[in-house]
Amino acid sequence: MIKRIVQLMRLQQWVKNAFVWVPAFFAGIFFQKGVVIDLGLGFLAFGLVASSIYIFNDCRDVVQDRLHPVKKYRPFAAGTLDGKFAWVLCPVLLALGLSMGYGLSRFGFYILVTYFILNLLYTFLIKKIAILDVVLIAFGFILRVLFGGQIVGVAPSKWLILVTFLLALFLGLAKRRDEFIVFTKGAKTRDSITGYNLSFLDISLVFTASVTAVSYLMYVVSDEVTHRFQTDYLYVTAIPVIVALMRYLQLSMVFENTGSLIQVLLHDRFTQFLVVIWIALFFLIIYVDALKKCLFV
Repeated sequence: MIKRIVQLMRLQQWVKNAFVWVPAFFAGIFFQKGVVIDLGLGFLAFGLVASSIYIFNDCRDVVQDRLHPVKKYRPFAAGTLDGKFAWVLCPVLLALGLSMGYGLSRFGFYILVTYFILNLLYTFLIKKIAILDVVLIAFGFILRVLFGGQIVGVAPSKWLILVTFLLALFLGLAKRRDEFIVFTKGAKTRDSITGYNLSFLDISLVFTASVTAVSYLMYVVSDEVTHRFQTDYLYVTAIPVIVALMRYLQLSMVFENTGSLIQVLLHDRFTQFLVVIWIALFFLIIYVDALKKCLFV
């Protein structure tokens, strides 16, 4: 029973909520007192709200999921849990998540409510409309960043918001490409997939990857960032970012294996290596002195 509930909550998808940590990480305050704990609670709050939405969607889409090669194994579609269970678990998780969010930040609470309402809109309407479906998902990542910023009292820069949106849009389009491949093989996927084709998705992927890379470069060389961190070397972190974007394009367009970002992060060694290098460079450039102060003051 517990295993099925965990599967229903899609805890592996909580990796997306790591964007809650982004504002503090890029603001250089990651090691300040209380920040990690508050963001950990924020991560949990957003995860609970997101899980309530996943459960609601699974209950609503149970008939369609049974026709999908992967989604048919979800608890409601597979029949291992009664769909009525959703009407108990969904509001409980939502109430817990919103309560935690309100305790961390009143404005953050409003962000969580907005996220929930937008996802209801996605479930009933937007998910059927090509392009708008991935745009709304990308906007959800912006809400994660804004929520994290509210918790620690940091206003994310316009460049950080833009990079987050573009990266999420890129990942969403890569997933749609993978789903389109499944669709062409005769499997039922989602209603909006008929609004895409391979040519459009390939062009859109290359376009968003390019703009994401340029936006990230603009961010790390901006006067605001170089002045805040008193360094001109953050541009070095763009190298693993650009290579990671190329790797994801390769996984999508060559190996046709980007249906799940989580699976890529868990199993693709090349991507894992690039993420580690990117984090290591940031720590070397920004956090070494800050960490020393925290440890030895």
